[in-house]
Amino acid sequence: MWSCEISIDKEFAREFNYLESRIKQCKNLSFALEESKERNFIYIATLCDNREEVQKLIEEAICEVYLTYLKLSFFLDKIEYATLSHSLVALLSSLVFFDRSFEESVIMKTIHEVASYNIDGILNFRLKSLTTNWTELSGLANNLLKVATTPDDIFNVATFLASSEGGKNQLLFVKNTDLSVFNTTENRTVQIENIFDEPELDLILATVRECPSEIILRNVDFSDPMQNTLRKLAHVQIEK
Repeated sequence: MWSCEISIDKEFAREFNYLESRIKQCKNLSFALEESKERNFIYIATLCDNREEVQKLIEEAICEVYLTYLKLSFFLDKIEYATLSHSLVALLSSLVFFDRSFEESVIMKTIHEVASYNIDGILNFRLKSLTTNWTELSGLANNLLKVATTPDDIFNVATFLASSEGGKNQLLFVKNTDLSVFNTTENRTVQIENIFDEPELDLILATVRECPSEIILRNVDFSDPMQNTLRKLAHVQIEK
């Protein structure tokens, strides 16, 4: 039997809920939840034969917590802004996914070597090289925002950062009962996480992550700021 423990400070409730939801998707493990005054815990156990599969799922979920949830929270805390606009979220999203492949390799190597997954502790002590880089990016973003006079100025920075990954995928936005987004290049549905508690802002984050080169809007009605944002991120084609 192989077992492990995941823990995180209670202030990171959204991150904990995400980890719990990912773990529930794996059938080859048993888990239990526990909480103390300050922390939430997930205890996991599986047969040794399933260890590799389960550990891979857990570490991928933890990596996502670091590189989307906690990295975004870091920038939201460090970057100076009055309100969350569409252009600012495009910039934040570009910062979140900037240098992701390298950061993912650092995180996966680090967490694979630990006996238990203390999420915030690992970030604060074993991943300080990443948070140092995030601090530098935050400073750069603040300097650029100070001289930005229009949303287009912010979009220019966001699209410059996003272009480092290169636009490569065609995305299809379809509105039936609900909005669905498909990456037609890779033939899969795009997952849209509820992070900003605002559907259009959540959609910007998901869109930037997909590195779009073209976006097709089919029976979709967005606000003017959202339509402008998508046009800044990729070529937009509208279908009725």
